[in-house]
Amino acid sequence: MKKLIIAAASTGIFLLAACSNDGKDFKENAEAFIESTEVETQAGTTFTDASCTEPSKVEAGETFTCTAVDADGLTWDFNLTVKSENSYEITDGAPQP
Repeated sequence: MKKLIIAAASTGIFLLAACSNDGKDFKENAEAFIESTEVETQAGTTFTDASCTEPSKVEAGETFTCTAVDADGLTWDFNLTVKSENSYEITDGAPQP
């Protein structure tokens, strides 16, 4: 089974540009990031139809999830963790069983 740990950028954290982010910003940014060429390069496949939940709070340690469909039509689950009010990390991703 494929399993993926995605480190966004060399620091392992993806930074959001806005000064005051909310859960919607994290959701929308993560959806776009999962469909990006950076994730494609790390995963060895493209992703479409990314859909994420909003983190209930924008504070370190809060988690949220996403799903996306790979080039073979498999649906993947992703787990993400808020690192700060301006960053998150994708901690793992794997196709659904």
